[in-house]
Amino acid sequence: MAGDQAYPFVVTFKRPNQVLRPTRQDLLWFDAALRAIPILVREYMKSDGRGDYFAFDARVTVPTHSGEIQMAVKYPAGEIPLAEQPPHDLRWGEFGDEEEDAADPMPFFDRRSMEAVMRGKLREMGAAEGTRDADVERAQELMDRAFASDNPAKRITLAHDALVISENCADAYVLLAEEEADTVSRALELYQQGVAAGERALGDQFEEYVGHFWGVLETRPYMRARLGLANMLNRMNRRDEALAHYREMLRLNPNDNQGIRDIILELLLQLQRDDEARELLTQYKDDWTAVWLYSRALLLFRQKGASAHANKALADALAENPFAPDYLTERKRIPNRLPEMVGWGEESEAIAYAADHLNHWRVTPGAGEWLVAQSQTRRKPAHRPSSRRRKRSRLPR
Repeated sequence: MAGDQAYPFVVTFKRPNQVLRPTRQDLLWFDAALRAIPILVREYMKSDGRGDYFAFDARVTVPTHSGEIQMAVKYPAGEIPLAEQPPHDLRWGEFGDEEEDAADPMPFFDRRSMEAVMRGKLREMGAAEGTRDADVERAQELMDRAFASDNPAKRITLAHDALVISENCADAYVLLAEEEADTVSRALELYQQGVAAGERALGDQFEEYVGHFWGVLETRPYMRARLGLANMLNRMNRRDEALAHYREMLRLNPNDNQGIRDIILELLLQLQRDDEARELLTQYKDDWTAVWLYSRALLLFRQKGASAHANKALADALAENPFAPDYLTERKRIPNRLPEMVGWGEESEAIAYAADHLNHWRVTPGAGEWLVAQSQTRRKPAHRPSSRRRKRSRLPR
């Protein structure tokens, strides 16, 4: 809703210059339909595990301000084509966790809003941030306001306003893909427009920034749009296209502030392209996260079984994060609501890793038994980074 006291306003547009007021019966129907939605989600919509819900045909009695009204509701089901599925995971009804739902919600914070502060500091220091044109700057100011707002309607409105000012505002397309697009195909289209807008905005400076993208603030909208584009291609099973985008992003920004390498590694394991996965592990050999350590151990086990190298790699992984085996062997259930933030070496990191990589261990013969056996003996870590928390990279599904 646009506000706590807001309520939908029903009108019918016949022609641009003709607006019809709803009848009393229209209002009663819309009132009942809106009130029926949470009942249907809670009591009838059950996931079939394939991107759809089981079919149902029900009559629902709904209380309204004019008394009870019976609504006839039919959901025919049938697997939804990938392009028509929602672009982002929905967590309704049975997907929730009662204890987590009862906890106080985290205060709203969009990390992108911090970039406005950073730009302000750079201006105060007299540092020029490229030569972005004035219209893009004005449009980005609106997006800064959008990212700072916790009102979804206001965020979307500001994004549309930004595009009126400049069609080169990549962040506007990104926000609309995230919050307005209702299908994967629509989100894909918006992300494609965002990538093109980012390229136009960067212009001749694009090649100058290669190797340190993200380190320059004005490259970040482009990188966000390209990540969204790659994720949607991945969702549509266009794996090779997605991989090409992910790898190009690593070329643009080898420092990988967005955690692209984790997504590439999971995708390569999914496609059983183990040689390429090993090359990626070597490229970032100093990465000591659970994703890297446990994946390195798994790949060594796939290659040579329980060899000395595989055992040592798994020992390093166990020393850095001892919580992962419980989730990888399913002694503990992966919670429905995954942690937004993970801490190195913490249980939250183990949960996030298992959520994305459990199946790779399942399909590797003997890996589970090997993990259980090796986890009985743990040695001290060869290296442990300073305690830090980081935002979890969400792998597209």
